[in-house]
Amino acid sequence: PIWIQVLVFTILSVVMLSLSKTIFQKYIRKKPIVKTNTDALLGKNAVVIEDINNLHGQGAVKINSQTWSARSEDPSITIKKGSIVEITKVEGVKLICNKID
Repeated sequence: PIWIQVLVFTILSVVMLSLSKTIFQKYIRKKPIVKTNTDALLGKNAVVIEDINNLHGQGAVKINSQTWSARSEDPSITIKKGSIVEITKVEGVKLICNKID
């Protein structure tokens, strides 16, 4: 009967599609992941344009001609204006930085 043929065809199609995907997935070219937006800032250096002091909630850095709010990764450290920092994390609209010696 036709309904058995349609059922067998559907089941075999699903099985073959899922098997072929797992077999050929390693041969499909994967595009490299391009970091964009805030992910692109991680690991970059920035210039402190306003003293970074976590206790007073102040601090700003300039990177790629943009000004960002910044905080120190170590809250006990105050980073002076003009210092170079490395961006380690992004939390909301604030960059978390470490001073580069």
